[in-house]
Amino acid sequence: VSFVHRTTMGKGVTICMVDTPVDIFHPSFSNSLIETQDLIDYKPDDLDLMAHGTSVAGVLVSQNKLIGVAPKSKLLAISAFSTTKARPHTLQGSTANIAKAIDSCIQHKVDVINLSFTGGQDSLIESLVMKAISKGIIVIAAGGNGGHWGSTIYPALIPGVLAATAVDDKKNLFSMANKGRFIDYAAPGVEILTTAPGGKYTLATGTSLSSAHLSGIVALLLSQKHKQPIDAALTKTAVDLGKPGRDQEYGDGLVSASRALAIIKEQ
Repeated sequence: VSFVHRTTMGKGVTICMVDTPVDIFHPSFSNSLIETQDLIDYKPDDLDLMAHGTSVAGVLVSQNKLIGVAPKSKLLAISAFSTTKARPHTLQGSTANIAKAIDSCIQHKVDVINLSFTGGQDSLIESLVMKAISKGIIVIAAGGNGGHWGSTIYPALIPGVLAATAVDDKKNLFSMANKGRFIDYAAPGVEILTTAPGGKYTLATGTSLSSAHLSGIVALLLSQKHKQPIDAALTKTAVDLGKPGRDQEYGDGLVSASRALAIIKEQ
């Protein structure tokens, strides 16, 4: 992505993330454009609760050159999930709060919605996601880390949602990634350097990070204000992995920010 940053850093684009709270006082966010909205009650010193959201926000908009994919994009960080101390990466959220959060993303007329979580089918959440897509918002979700084949993973499975799976730096699939027809793209998601609460950094793994990576790349492309549909540009330029063509492990392949940007600039 560093090569692409010479052309775009995502300026003028707003990403909405529905996640846990974020440690916005992390030094790596000091010049980031972050607006927060809390739908859950929590104590500002509860760092464990912020672990997931902070790692996702870091990939999206951290000012650290090694971390943030779209550092000039604006981030609307809505906290709809909590976690327990024992399992800081297992998100717990009510349908009401998740729905309220997605609705808020729509009201704020954001460009991209990042949903780094998985759960069962829910008609209320599904209808709001469909509403966002109908308004031209690009919705991106995590493929999930259950290690399952062909299971029903929501919100990734909702029509029109772009679902991301995780690969390592050698383009190998993350061993616990879910596989199925709902996977659209692969993106980096194994041992990713990102922000951690309390001003720290961490190596994080999972499809939550690849979802954030995909959202960040989409923001970079959207900032180029062009007519080419983003999904088509991503599909056309993805690096095919696994079986030839689209498959249930890697989708259309590994997203390539530089190749997609080149196609878009030709328009």
